[in-house]
Amino acid sequence: MIRFSLFIIVLYLAQIKALCAQQNNLFDEAHTKRFASYLYYSGQYAQAIGEFERLLYFNEQSDSTKYYLISAYQKANKIKEGITAAHRVFGNSIYTDNNTIILFSKLLAASNTDALILFASQVKNDTLSKLVKMQGAFQSANWKDAEIYFSQGKLLNPDLFEPFKSISEQSMLVKHRSPFAAAAMSTLVPGTGKVYTGNWKDGLVSAIMISATTFQAYQGYSRKGFDSPKFWIFGTFTAGFYFGNIYGSVKSAQKFNKTQNDAFIKKSRQIFMALDTF
Repeated sequence: MIRFSLFIIVLYLAQIKALCAQQNNLFDEAHTKRFASYLYYSGQYAQAIGEFERLLYFNEQSDSTKYYLISAYQKANKIKEGITAAHRVFGNSIYTDNNTIILFSKLLAASNTDALILFASQVKNDTLSKLVKMQGAFQSANWKDAEIYFSQGKLLNPDLFEPFKSISEQSMLVKHRSPFAAAAMSTLVPGTGKVYTGNWKDGLVSAIMISATTFQAYQGYSRKGFDSPKFWIFGTFTAGFYFGNIYGSVKSAQKFNKTQNDAFIKKSRQIFMALDTF
């Protein structure tokens, strides 16, 4: 009976040990790698970051783990944290390693265009330097420079720059509206500056309001001259609508240009973010 009891105890302890060993194995490198990959490819990027960080403890020299880690930061929209992590895990290779250059550029493209342009000048690879400069020019709405960098880069690596061909050509055809011309048109004929920028309704309303208040002011003046309260009241309204119409025409032109630029900036960023790395 005592032997049987001892046997049961030993068997029980062995099962506990095996269970603990199995539990510990769930956190080994192989299991962590599989779980991190699952999280990444299922779109759970924020959770994947922690697992890839854990993988670096097992093997801090693994380039693929570093790439996936920084990519997860970018896809999780943790841009500032990703930039800090990239400096930590890659060091100076952000300027020399091709995959790292593109990864780091994506973080900057999503964060700060000025930083992206500065980084482009520090990139050692001439082809990728032109690629990053081109994207910086796109995001600054500098279409002429973007076209120059595209043309130069296309000669060096046609396949890499091919996705930007359409947007590069279209950006050169962007039509802007001159704020000065819009203001001048509305100064001469109220409302026409807004019509020029595509705001037909606003232009029509401005023209009607200014015409109506001008007519009322004229009626007051024709009856009592400068002593007419009606003249001064509606004259004040007319002046306010008139100068507001000029200012509004300038803002309308600026808004029109921004809308045009933003569409191309957004498209270029989408293409850039979709570039393959590892």
